[in-house]
Amino acid sequence: MKTYRPNNRNYIYTLVGFGVILMVLTFSLYTETDFLDSNRNLGLSGFWLFLILLSSIPVVFKIEVDKGFVRSYFLGNLMVEANSINLKSVQYKSVKIGFYGSIKVLKVSTKSNSFFKNISIGEQLYGKGVINQVMEALK
Repeated sequence: MKTYRPNNRNYIYTLVGFGVILMVLTFSLYTETDFLDSNRNLGLSGFWLFLILLSSIPVVFKIEVDKGFVRSYFLGNLMVEANSINLKSVQYKSVKIGFYGSIKVLKVSTKSNSFFKNISIGEQLYGKGVINQVMEALK
C-alpha cells in the first residue's frame, strides 16, 4: 500500500499566492490613521483566518492506493473508499478554472448505500504518476 500527499512545492506556491492577495487587499488598512477600530480589526482578522484555512486545505488530504482499492482521507478520517465493487466511473479530463486556465483531473465516482461520492485527484497537486497508479489499481 502506498500513501500519497500533495506536493509541497505547490503548497508553498499557494501560501505565497494567498499571502500576496492578503497584503494587496488589506494594504489600505495599514495606511490609514484610525487602525484601532475594533470592527475593522475583527473583520480583518476573520479575513486572515479564512485565507489561512483556505491555503492549508491541500496539506490535510491523503490518498492510499493498493491493488484493487483507493482510499481518500481528510484530517486522518476516511472519506471515500473506491474499489471494483462500488466503482461507478473513472474519468480523466480537463477542468477549466476561471481565468486560471485548465487543469487535468482524475475523477473517481463511487456509489455506496444509494449515495454517490467522488474522489478528485489533480495532476498539478499529486502528479501524473499517482494518477496512473490509481487508474491501474481500479482496473
